[in-house]
Amino acid sequence: MPLQHDQGSVKLPPHCNLTVAKELWPLLNDGTVDRIDASEVTDLGQAMRAASAIKVMVVDDQASMRAMIRRSLQDFGFKDVRDKGDASEALASVRDDRVHLIISDYNMPGMDGIEFLGEVRKDPVIGKTVFIMLTGSAEKDVVQKAAALGVNNYVVKPFTPAVLKEKIERVFGPLN
Repeated sequence: MPLQHDQGSVKLPPHCNLTVAKELWPLLNDGTVDRIDASEVTDLGQAMRAASAIKVMVVDDQASMRAMIRRSLQDFGFKDVRDKGDASEALASVRDDRVHLIISDYNMPGMDGIEFLGEVRKDPVIGKTVFIMLTGSAEKDVVQKAAALGVNNYVVKPFTPAVLKEKIERVFGPLN
């Protein structure tokens, strides 16, 4: 179903009910989409909002970034937080043992975040997993590619734990 706007519409794949930071809207669509929402992207349903019930995979080639994100998630109440320094390893891991949320860096050696997102979305079992992309820049073409593949939210580095929590809550609702 195309997203409507007074300047036209954008056709997105069926799984692309997205939540995207307001400041990134212009980068996504050149003004053709005014709001994207992720209320239906997750199969977790409204009942599963407790952070302690959400399994998370953090993927970043920098160990210090993985540790910072893990610590923040634990502070928010997440109990099952896994991490990998390589997207290929993370893909194999989430195929083997599903998670509800993937937080992945964009710029990684080997398989980058866009390729990783594409592989996740192509998989019939893990394809609807919530995916939040981290990046050091908000390059328009990267944001557009991620949106076309069904990214649920986007976080620009550097970021604070409060920003990360807000991006997660835009997808899952308030964490309790």
